[in-house]
Amino acid sequence: MKNQPPRKSFFKQHILPALLVFLVPGFSVWFFGYAERDTDKEILSSIEHQINGERNTTDAQKKEALAFWQNAPVSKIMASKKPEAAELQSMFEPAKSRYAIFRWMKWTAWVCLAAVGATFVLVGVSVAFAFRSQAAQYWSLRIGWPILRTSALIQVVGQATLAVFLSYWVTAVFAQSYYVKLVAVIGLLAGLAVFALAVAIFKKVDPKCEVSGKMLSETDAPGLWQRIREMAAKLHTAPPDRVVVGITPSFFVTEHPVALDGARHEGRTLFLSLPMLKILSTEEADAIFGQELAHRTRCGRGRFLRSWESLRCISNCSATD
Repeated sequence: MKNQPPRKSFFKQHILPALLVFLVPGFSVWFFGYAERDTDKEILSSIEHQINGERNTTDAQKKEALAFWQNAPVSKIMASKKPEAAELQSMFEPAKSRYAIFRWMKWTAWVCLAAVGATFVLVGVSVAFAFRSQAAQYWSLRIGWPILRTSALIQVVGQATLAVFLSYWVTAVFAQSYYVKLVAVIGLLAGLAVFALAVAIFKKVDPKCEVSGKMLSETDAPGLWQRIREMAAKLHTAPPDRVVVGITPSFFVTEHPVALDGARHEGRTLFLSLPMLKILSTEEADAIFGQELAHRTRCGRGRFLRSWESLRCISNCSATD
């Protein structure tokens, strides 16, 4: 008991990693908003100094001009699409690119945050829907998987972009300086993250299912094979081509190519857990066999469905497949 590793809390193991997804875009929304306001104050201070220093302008005119610029931040002027704003925008041409970067980074951050929120909601709905039936599980996985891939793409590309710009602008705003090495390192890491994501998304999945166990022939267990054939006949489906038994605590049926003892086996495979069979009653074992064989009958064309999670060899199908 003393040698057991300390158990991690649910918050640290599940909640905290999920919350960290909000860190970069959340900080970016605040920082680039702050940088925009800080630039507005800097330009406003320069304008106020210029207006107050004019000698050929009356106090009333100065007051009117100051009121205009104090109520019209340069950031809003630069973001305006109105034709009448073009003349004012030309006055701040040197700051045009800076304001554009701040606006785009805030927009990117909000997109990342919205994508995370939408993903959590959709995944939560999919999980709740999956409890309704096996067909619901199939459609939850079929719809949820592309959503997760799209969300991952948005997060990696978006947050990588934010990280690169933050590496420059954080020091530029707070320290009036920037560090080329820091920007280069962050840029390299961001590029590697995007590359790794692209490889993960577009890499062809090996459908081979690695199985640890022993092939159980009809000679080894004629009674078991007879029972499986009888249940397959009752369910109006063909029996599996092979039965594999092992110590893994699970049961599954798959039509994935199965790798066993270095050999590749095609066709339908039923995997049975020996430890679990020893503690199950005959009725419970029959229920397991029936459930696994029923995977095939629920697929409209009477075939085993290839698993979405090939490494786990879990088959799912829908009533309308």
